[in-house]
Amino acid sequence: MKNVVICIVLCVSFFSVGFALQCYRCQKPEASCLQTCGKIEDSCLKLSDTGGTVLHQQCIQNVDCDISKLSHRFDVSDFKFHCCNTDLCNSGTVTALSKSLLSLITGLTVFWMCLM
Repeated sequence: MKNVVICIVLCVSFFSVGFALQCYRCQKPEASCLQTCGKIEDSCLKLSDTGGTVLHQQCIQNVDCDISKLSHRFDVSDFKFHCCNTDLCNSGTVTALSKSLLSLITGLTVFWMCLM
């Protein structure tokens, strides 16, 4: 019975923890360029020129991921942009596992171990 109570407490405390979105804020995706987004910033932005050179990477509100808003904000006339909402998704490379998937797998593993 003691193990069940401990497992329940661990599971509840584990899933109650929130994660802030992380985005790259640099020219090259390196660990030193990570930015933790604020409460209202729910997306990552990668803005590039038409040749593919990255001009801006940062956290942004999803409602601002609009071509007219971005052209005024960054004073760039001809560009491509990508907005996304998973950790480090604005790197241009595929990221391994998102925190939410990792949390789910870890939580299920803890739960399974408690049943044994």
